[in-house]
Amino acid sequence: MWRLLWLLAATFSPLPDMTDTQGHRQKLTQPDGKAAVIFFVTSDCPIANYSAREINRICAAYGSHARCYLDYVEPDLTPKQVSTHMTDYGHGDYPAFIDGKQLLVKALGATVTPEAALVLPDGTLAYRGKIDNQYASPGVRRTQVTEKYLRDALDAVVAGKPVAVPRTNPIGCFIPPVRAGK
Repeated sequence: MWRLLWLLAATFSPLPDMTDTQGHRQKLTQPDGKAAVIFFVTSDCPIANYSAREINRICAAYGSHARCYLDYVEPDLTPKQVSTHMTDYGHGDYPAFIDGKQLLVKALGATVTPEAALVLPDGTLAYRGKIDNQYASPGVRRTQVTEKYLRDALDAVVAGKPVAVPRTNPIGCFIPPVRAGK
């Protein structure tokens, strides 16, 4: 188990500071005892959009233990488009980034949207993958969620325990590559 956690940490790059769509610089790892949950999303991915309600519920439930961030991986979005998308899908008042150069994507190894990464205050990647098992495959949604991977990881971190399942293979829309010159 610890070997797997070490391997995940070994492939993890330090998180860059990010500027949110409001122009505020955000330091994602802080010694305040709170973890960071980064949700990788695109504005046009139906699976990511469907997951918005659960993202909001997670951020509300774990707000005293973790800071939530949305990372829009589409390089050509504007802050106004992000604001409209967040309003349309009921996202809370947590910071959002337009990660045009996909700095967080590269640092955390994200591949699809939606995908979640749970980073401990010291910068250790504790979990990366599915939010839950709502989707069995792209376009095939379960009638009932039976596995809540991100919530389980957050519960473990809050309890001071290792995350039992530190990595799952997310199902969603592939993250578009950054075009040359961006």
